[in-house]
Amino acid sequence: MRISEVAKRVGIRASTIRYYEKIGLLPQAPRQGGARVYQRDVLDYLTVIQFGIRTGFKLKELRLLIDSGSTRAARRALAQGKLHELRLQQERLKAQEKLLANVKLCRCGTVRTCVRRLRNVGTLEI
Repeated sequence: MRISEVAKRVGIRASTIRYYEKIGLLPQAPRQGGARVYQRDVLDYLTVIQFGIRTGFKLKELRLLIDSGSTRAARRALAQGKLHELRLQQERLKAQEKLLANVKLCRCGTVRTCVRRLRNVGTLEI
């Protein structure tokens, strides 16, 4: 497949594919008559990359996950770190949700009064 066909199938620009090759996220495509020619497996790579980007992975992290030269220990360490990061993010989101639910119900006249009330119900823990 030519780069334009790959780009169309995945829904990204050809320049993005070239960039991924340049930074080592995608293997270099062989050339035929000066043009890049891709095998079908590039669609799998790009699907994983696009999913990773949409879900918050950095390109450097994706390179580590995709690169066949990466060690299992390195991939495991990345996974462990990302899982820890997600758990912290979940805790922050739960705290925000609790705070906003209480603020939504708040009938306090001032921020000072509201802060006291929120401390009393355990929403604000400093």
